[in-house]
Amino acid sequence: SNSDSEMHKSEDEEDLQDKWEEQQIRKAVKYQKGMDEDLPQVRIPPKSKKSVEPRISLPPVTAEDIKKKLASRLSSFHEVHRAHVAEREKYVSDLDSAKTTLEKLEMSSSEQTYKFFKEMKTYVENFVDCVNEKIAQINRLELEMIENFQKRAESLNKRRQDDLRNESVAVQNISGTKDANGQTTDLMTDCELRRKKRRQKRKECGDSDHYEGMSSDDELSTDDERSFQKNRESIRAQSKTIFEDVHEDFHQIKNILSRFTEWRGRFPESYYDAYISLCLHKLLNPIIRVHLLDWNPLEDKKDLEEMTWYQDLEEFCYRENEVEMNDENSDHKVLSAVIEKTVIPKVS
Repeated sequence: SNSDSEMHKSEDEEDLQDKWEEQQIRKAVKYQKGMDEDLPQVRIPPKSKKSVEPRISLPPVTAEDIKKKLASRLSSFHEVHRAHVAEREKYVSDLDSAKTTLEKLEMSSSEQTYKFFKEMKTYVENFVDCVNEKIAQINRLELEMIENFQKRAESLNKRRQDDLRNESVAVQNISGTKDANGQTTDLMTDCELRRKKRRQKRKECGDSDHYEGMSSDDELSTDDERSFQKNRESIRAQSKTIFEDVHEDFHQIKNILSRFTEWRGRFPESYYDAYISLCLHKLLNPIIRVHLLDWNPLEDKKDLEEMTWYQDLEEFCYRENEVEMNDENSDHKVLSAVIEKTVIPKVS
């Protein structure tokens, strides 16, 4: 019947369900076993007994030992510090050298070169114009000073001739060839008084090597001496006003030479190619003549080497770092050229 067939069908379905569940359970059990076998086996090492090392007795540490140790460490630190300082100084020196090189490169640029030579050209032109404007006044004062000295020399020469003439007359009077002349006697008395003054002056100065008759009677009369000194002081005063309206760069020897020193230091090739050493004595001639306006080598005790312009010129010609003479350096001849072209003509 239909009811029996339905019952058999439900039983079959239950059997299938039970089998399926049983299969699933078996699969789950197998999977769990496989997982356990794949896990690594961790072995726990057995606990070992700690070995006790025997105690070692250390030597006692004193304060002196600690002090020595600290001193040694401090000395080591000082050495390291000195090394660092030396290294720093080297870096600073290298930095300064690099800056100097950079400045030289900047100064040697075409723009700086053009600017320098343009300024130098303007300076030389202004200097020449200044000297040309003052040269007439320099020549006039120099001529007046020469005439003043020449006038004194003529007075002294005339007086010496008169003294010789009077001495000759006195000798003739003693020999009886001529009658005595009262005026001649007075002149001889004045001459003898001047000799006594010179002897007294030499005695005060300690000049014991003098021989009588070798001195010249250079004493002027009071009026002549006063006139000579008055004219001399007047010329001196005028000479000081020659360059009073001129900047120091155009009449101070040191300032003038500093311009050419800068040229020689920065652009030596163009400096020597321009033969500056052959021109300097001509440029400086009028200014040096002003310095020598009142100079009398026969009377003045001040030598040329003691004059400021001479020292400035010598410093320019012979720089401090040049010990030996170098004939190839044309600047060494500037000083001798000044002496030859300016000083010797004044003396002669």
